[in-house]
Amino acid sequence: MINKKKFGMLALVVVTVLLLSSLVSCGPAATEEPPVEPGTVEPAPTEAPPEPEEPEPEEETSIVILLPDDPPNFNGNLIFSGYDRIAQEMVLLSLAEL
Repeated sequence: MINKKKFGMLALVVVTVLLLSSLVSCGPAATEEPPVEPGTVEPAPTEAPPEPEEPEPEEETSIVILLPDDPPNFNGNLIFSGYDRIAQEMVLLSLAEL
């Protein structure tokens, strides 16, 4: 009975130590500030930096979007009729004009 209590207490201590060490080791690393030597600090510039030049506006250009035509056998389950082909062409032409 005593051995069982000692083993349980030892297991509890080991688990507690492992848990605490994992929590402490996952914390942020301590950072040391570099020593500041007097005389190495440069004074701030008194002049304002030059303003950047504005780029010239570019000429407006048109964007061409190519809409490929699907082949008639793209989907074997769908059979294209003449009406479907005309409707598809009208939709693609209207999208091309946008």
